[in-house]
Amino acid sequence: MGDRDWWVELLAGAAGAITLPLLLGLAWGRFRIAGVVAGVSLALLLHVTVVIALLTGLYRGVESLAGARPRAALALGGVVAVGAGIVWILALAS
Repeated sequence: MGDRDWWVELLAGAAGAITLPLLLGLAWGRFRIAGVVAGVSLALLLHVTVVIALLTGLYRGVESLAGARPRAALALGGVVAVGAGIVWILALAS
């Protein structure tokens, strides 16, 4: 990122995520408006979609574990809760 502030990098990334798909969307011929909308939407929202897909997969995995082996799911939940508490305490201490 260099020596620039984070907000400058954020604005530059957003500008690129709008400009490049805007230009590429014009190559869609008579569907250029759809190309522009789809391109800009994907460029700005793809990372959010990937995170939601990963969280959905994690939830489905935990749900199937809880249905098949409830005690194992409870133990895993306890380990995650204790780990999160430790990380939280360490973050507060630093």
